[in-house]
Amino acid sequence: MNQVIAPLRKRPPLLSKAQVNALLIQLTGRSHLDIGRFKELPSYADRNYHFQLQSYLESDQGNPLQAYKHTGQKIQSYILKILSCPDQESYDLACARIGVMRNLHIAGLKCPNLIKLKNQDLMQTVQLSESHLQCPASDIGENTFIAYLLTFIEGQTLATIRPSNNLLYRIGKYAGLLAKNLQV
Repeated sequence: MNQVIAPLRKRPPLLSKAQVNALLIQLTGRSHLDIGRFKELPSYADRNYHFQLQSYLESDQGNPLQAYKHTGQKIQSYILKILSCPDQESYDLACARIGVMRNLHIAGLKCPNLIKLKNQDLMQTVQLSESHLQCPASDIGENTFIAYLLTFIEGQTLATIRPSNNLLYRIGKYAGLLAKNLQV
C-alpha cells in the first residue's frame, strides 16, 4: 500500500528572482531593492525564498534590524515566505503562526524576526498566478496566498546533524523553553 502524499492545498507558483523582487517592492513600498544572492529553500507546501539585500528592512519593533547591526554584517539575509490561503481558516492559522513567532522573538528566543510591510502589517494577502501578480489580494480564493518577510538565521537542520547525547539534551532544553514561553 504505497501511497503518495499530496500537498493539502495548492502550492504557490515558483517565482523568478525578478518576480520576487517585484513582489518585495510591492510589499515593502520601496521604490528599488537590489537583491543579491537568491535561492528557493526546500519546502513541502509553501515557498521560501532566501535573499540578500545591501540595505536594512525595518523590524516589527520599528528599528532597523539590531541583529544585523551588532554582527557588523553589511549584507542582510531575509526570507520571503509565501503560504497558500484558500480560505479563512488558513488565514487565521497564518495569523496565529506569526503571533507565536513574534512572541518568541520578544521573549528573547533565537528565532527569525518579522519585518513590517508598507501597510505596517506583518503579513499581506497576494494574488499570484503564472502571469499575474496583485498585491494586496482582492479576496481569498484559489490563487490567494499569504506573504511575509523574516530575518534569516544561519544554521543547520536537524536532519543534517549527527545525533549525540549533548545535541538531544540541547534540543530538549530548547523545547522546554519554547513550551514555557508558549503558555498562556
